[in-house]
Formats: sequence, C-alpha cells, structure tokens
Amino acid sequence: MFDKNAIIMLIGAKLKKLREQKRYSQKEMANILGISQKTYSNIESDKSKITIEQLAVLSKKLDFDFIDFLQEHGVNFNQSYNNFSDNSSGVQINTFPEKLVKQMELRLQEKDEFIRLLKEQLEFYKNQ
Repeated sequence: MFDKNAIIMLIGAKLKKLREQKRYSQKEMANILGISQKTYSNIESDKSKITIEQLAVLSKKLDFDFIDFLQEHGVNFNQSYNNFSDNSSGVQINTFPEKLVKQMELRLQEKDEFIRLLKEQLEFYKNQ
C-alpha cells in the first residue's frame, strides 16, 4: 500500500517544480485546466486535489509521465479503485476503469510511434 498523504505532497511539489522549469505561470496552468489560479495554487500547495484527467492534461504540457510517476511512488493501478476515491487521497479517480484503459492504450500508441520514429532514424544513420 502507499501513503496517500505523501502522494499528495509529491504531486504538488512535482507540478510546481516542472512548471517553474518550463517557465509557466500558475495562471497559464490554471487556464489549461479551466480552473482559477487560486485553485491551481491550492493544488501545488496540496490544499486541493487534482484528478487523473487534470494530471493527464498537465503531463502533456509539462512533458511529465504521470502514470510512471504514480507507480514509482507505490500507486498500483491493479488495486481496487476504491483505494483512490476516498477524501484523503491526493488523486481522485472519478472515471470508469474503461477510461483509464483508453488512456493507457493511447500512451502505448504514442510510445509505439516514438519507437517507430527512432528506428527510422537509426536505419537512416546506419545507411550513411
């Protein structure tokens, strides 16, 4: 099992660090999510929760693999979804498992495309 409070802090701190590295403002991140700057600030300071959907949107903007990050910190997506839905969790999953499966399938497709492109580049350089 994982420490949900640790996950809350890790997500907020991670988002802040990545946002600052990319030189985005909290307002820009809030606009992307369609929330107020104050709500976004509360997410970074662990006063508000972030949904999986919001995290997925920010992960693309900040070039951040949120599923790997969560798994590195002990979140096992094979566990019961009830483990993630109570009020003490740093991440809310208010979606059906099918949606999560679709998100994972999309990630795999994106990674497959990236691998395909790398292979093409490798073949190009081998033939030089």
